[in-house]
Amino acid sequence: MSLRRATGPSTQQGKQKSRQNATKHGIFAVGIIRKRESEAEYLNAVEGMVEALQPVGELEDILVEKLAMLVWRYRRRLEAEAAEVEGQTKDCE
Repeated sequence: MSLRRATGPSTQQGKQKSRQNATKHGIFAVGIIRKRESEAEYLNAVEGMVEALQPVGELEDILVEKLAMLVWRYRRRLEAEAAEVEGQTKDCE
């Protein structure tokens, strides 16, 4: 007996609706966006990952949104690291 896997929505309307799955709950957005950051930019990043990865089902939706959160935080850390290095090199001049 073989297991059938879900293939996701097949209609254009279903695909449009499922693209919003990861952003409609925003469970990972709470507390991740700092005052100087754009919530719209974060949600666009999530939507981009949803489009690229095409998650199927609630678990995959959560994993894609969590991945977006981790990428967002990683980007922030890289920016902070670059600012720190630049600050240290100014002291050496």
